[in-house]
Amino acid sequence: MKEIPLLKASDIEARVQNVFNNQNGTSAMLLLYKSARTDMRILDEVFGPMNWRRSHEVINGAMFCTISVWDEDKKEWVAKQDVGVPSNRDSRKGEASDSFKRAGFNWGIGRELYDAPTVFIQLEPYEVMNGKVKSSVRFTVADVEYDRKKHKLTRLVIVDKNGQIRFQIGNAETQQAAPPVPPKAGRATPSNDLDRLSTNLRGRLSKMWIDPEEFALHAYHTSFAEIPPDKLENLSANFDSCVSYFRRHAK
Repeated sequence: MKEIPLLKASDIEARVQNVFNNQNGTSAMLLLYKSARTDMRILDEVFGPMNWRRSHEVINGAMFCTISVWDEDKKEWVAKQDVGVPSNRDSRKGEASDSFKRAGFNWGIGRELYDAPTVFIQLEPYEVMNGKVKSSVRFTVADVEYDRKKHKLTRLVIVDKNGQIRFQIGNAETQQAAPPVPPKAGRATPSNDLDRLSTNLRGRLSKMWIDPEEFALHAYHTSFAEIPPDKLENLSANFDSCVSYFRRHAK
């Protein structure tokens, strides 16, 4: 049998699964998943469009899907089956799609998602309304790497619709790329987090038609690159009010 390829970043989709409110604000837990289109594409590429087939059957009220692949060496069809879960929008159609994707997992398509870390993203105030994530908020997997031997994702980068990194893991420790919350007394914010925070804030100001250097000069009497870490963190935590103050008092 041919080897099933690993999922590419473009094959993995992300959606908000749960929202949590705490003293630091609102955070979202993301669900990483594959679509049925991805399973079909990989089956076509690996085995050929004419060398695999799917079938569905209802057993005890549950929808099962069977994916069968032609084994040229054995000269027979090899089948693997799994059961689906109804969706909230279209119960039967969603159940059929889910059973197909689950059967695909049995063939090894996207099985690495089982080893994905739990993804939490700290949300900005403007991304939340009435305790829920706004429908316009979108997150995308920008990069992914997987170690087959260790059964571990070694790299995962998730960005928002503006291309800003909001979650990232590398080869070692997991690190959140969202603007960090103010640190506890006596603890310094790592320089790489400050660099990401500075870049994020520059982008947010620019999108509001505010020159970051003009803002820094007016608010902090220095260049943007020289804004102290505690001031950057305060700006991130009180961004909307800081921008409003700047617009009221800047020339």
